[in-house]
Amino acid sequence: MPSDESGPRKPRPVLLVFAASLLIAAGLAVMGVGGVWVWRAEASRDWPWVSGVTLESRVVEESIDRHVAVVVYEYVVDGARHQGRRVWHGDGWWTQPTCDARADVARYPAGKSVGVRYNPAFPGESVLEPGAGAGEWMFVVAGAVPFGVGALWLAGPSRRGGSWRVGWSDGGGGDGGDCGDSGGDGGGGD
Repeated sequence: MPSDESGPRKPRPVLLVFAASLLIAAGLAVMGVGGVWVWRAEASRDWPWVSGVTLESRVVEESIDRHVAVVVYEYVVDGARHQGRRVWHGDGWWTQPTCDARADVARYPAGKSVGVRYNPAFPGESVLEPGAGAGEWMFVVAGAVPFGVGALWLAGPSRRGGSWRVGWSDGGGGDGGDCGDSGGDGGGGD
């Protein structure tokens, strides 16, 4: 039997468990928020669409190299006029590189006829490009990082005396997998 498994396991420091638990909780919260945003954005792919027209399309400078594309469009649902500003989900959360903002404005110049997806439950909620983009998925990935670090801290080397173990041992000299009738010793179960 390897020496790092002999004797009782070392107790985990309370601070480590607390910090790891906070990381796991924070990671789950961020992944949860991101997951809801991804779900809502992906649901917009199934929203009905109507024809609309862009009323305004311009780039607003936020800083030297960061800009916002302002695209305002109008559409009619059940006789009621609505205005939308969302080109894609997440476009109002942060600024864009200048070239991306200019590309959005170039795709939707003022006066252009556009297809508008709208939420049937709330027709005032709309988007020109449905589905989840990198921004929504970024939150899911960003939450996975602290979750993974916290989980590794809890499962890490302090359980076995300070070294990481790769693999599994069943204590019988076998590979630890489902060994059938062999008993895990590789000897055929004699």
